[in-house]
Amino acid sequence: MGMTQEKFSSACGVRRRAQSTYETGDRSPDSLYLAAASRIGVDVGYVLTGQRQGAKRRVPMDLDDFGRAAAAVLGISEQQLLIATETLTSKMDGYGIALDLLNDSDGSNGAYWGIFELELRAVVKALIQEAISGLGDPDSELLGKVLESVDGVIAERGTQLSSNKKAAAVVMLYRAFKASGRVDPATVEEAVTLASA
Repeated sequence: MGMTQEKFSSACGVRRRAQSTYETGDRSPDSLYLAAASRIGVDVGYVLTGQRQGAKRRVPMDLDDFGRAAAAVLGISEQQLLIATETLTSKMDGYGIALDLLNDSDGSNGAYWGIFELELRAVVKALIQEAISGLGDPDSELLGKVLESVDGVIAERGTQLSSNKKAAAVVMLYRAFKASGRVDPATVEEAVTLASA
């Protein structure tokens, strides 16, 4: 996967020593580890069964697309977008991953995509929370729940949403749930279904 054992174990939420025991067969990883490994591009089905699950087509998430959608919907400034992009680049640099590696088409960058998507979500969440805070009395806890719910449905279904569609769904759901202060899972599922159509 092109990652050191230390970087891989860190991305999966374990220490290098635990990673080593998994690799030697002395211990078996738990479901949290396997879920984290899956998010960074590991074919967990293959790890567990020895059977390839088939290549998943990854849809690149484009910061420019997200920026345009978020700016239009939330009034996010160009300066805020630049800071968010620099933050994401810095986080990826911390993993030792150059963003241009994500453009390789030989399929060897699955782990990089997984890490990129996790970090992108964190940066997007912070950016949206900052933008909404300027809209008057935001409920950042509710916004966090909406983002987590949307991400959960996307992950559960294995759905891919463009950044534009995800941003629009999150903003719409936040506005819908703001009056009650509660997230309705059925509405989140319906919004993700509509956004992915």
